[in-house]
Amino acid sequence: MTPQEIVDYKNKWMSKAHFEAMIHSDLRYICQKWCKLSVGQEKFKYVKFTNVYEDTVHFQTECDWNRFNTWYIERQTYEKKN
Repeated sequence: MTPQEIVDYKNKWMSKAHFEAMIHSDLRYICQKWCKLSVGQEKFKYVKFTNVYEDTVHFQTECDWNRFNTWYIERQTYEKKN
């Protein structure tokens, strides 16, 4: 897909019901990396600073959202231990 086609595709599914995950901004770069490696770039949208110390990741499918949440919970547990 061309960059313009990706933007158009994202805008189409973002205007409908989709799935959101709120994350701590300290984990921004690792979350972005996970999304880029694990989900097609047309199937997620990362928005920075949606709240104080918080970013939001929007997912097109519930399956990708569930996989991300599982990974994110494990990552938070790891960060707290270290």
